[in-house]
Amino acid sequence: MTVLKKLLFFSITLSTLVMSVGCSGGEADYSLGDITNISINQNINRTPSVFPSLSTSIVAVDVQDPVQNSVYTYTLSGEDSSFFSIDENGSLYFNKIPFYTPAEDADSNNVFEITITVSNGDSSASIGISVSIAEDADHVLPYIETTHIDYLENNSSSMSIQAISGTTAALTYSLDPGYDETLFSIDASTGLLSFVTTPDYENPLDSDADNTFMLTVRVTDQTGYANTITKTITISILDLVTPTALIFDALVATDGEGTDHYRIVDSTHLYTWWKNDYIRTYSVQLQATVLNNPEPLSYTLVSGASIFTLSTDGLLTIVLPKGYGDNADLPVVINVCNSGECGQMTLHVQTD
Repeated sequence: MTVLKKLLFFSITLSTLVMSVGCSGGEADYSLGDITNISINQNINRTPSVFPSLSTSIVAVDVQDPVQNSVYTYTLSGEDSSFFSIDENGSLYFNKIPFYTPAEDADSNNVFEITITVSNGDSSASIGISVSIAEDADHVLPYIETTHIDYLENNSSSMSIQAISGTTAALTYSLDPGYDETLFSIDASTGLLSFVTTPDYENPLDSDADNTFMLTVRVTDQTGYANTITKTITISILDLVTPTALIFDALVATDGEGTDHYRIVDSTHLYTWWKNDYIRTYSVQLQATVLNNPEPLSYTLVSGASIFTLSTDGLLTIVLPKGYGDNADLPVVINVCNSGECGQMTLHVQTD
């Protein structure tokens, strides 16, 4: 009696391991321990060469499954796998368009190597794919040349961000958040950069209060790819210092007798001798020296207009009238200005 009970229990337990699965020919019994081994058709194109596209499938995996299980999962692996995605049907796509130049694959040869693995829950199979990309003239990064700008305080002139398109398309410019970008505006089509508030060296506005501004410039071309690059640049504010001295760069005689009739004494004195029966005319090119001054200076006469004329770029013309006395000291007062401040110099022209 005891033996029969044990045999009956074993028979019931075994029956719970059997299940019915519908198929085209009727019903067939499979135990849960059965494994369906799948494989991938190796005749698919494993070395496609393509123009990168986000919408066009590169290759579709062909799963060989004797049971025709309808549910598969696909995974990607390999150093270049981040550039790709694969859908539920096994179709492989780019999810990020790589650049041909510079090459972005792990080996820097424009051949992206990945492994596709498919699983049906019981078994899995893998295949290696090498995708070569072709060069597209519309898919080239622009280049930002500007790295640093020196900017003189107390002026409102614009600065130019120099960038080069990698294609024939026009560029657009913008500023990314993160540094001092709120203190600037940029023209989207020209790249002209301007301060919102005129900078003052004595009252720094930048986040570090060290008169060096940082901002990230973004440049995007107008191709279908919208090729984009960013670059962080710095702008240093220069202290505007009042002009301190005049120097003589050159002497040009306009009376045809050369420079034998005058000489430079020092930075503020010019010595000339002349014949009493001549009207003497000399031109002297003046130049002021200004610390941290990258822009042109302008010159104006304050006094001495009866004997001197002065162009805005510093060409001083001396007209000594006939019969002018010996040993004369002819002072001329000159204003030298940059965009924000002026310095006043006195030049002495002495006669013999």
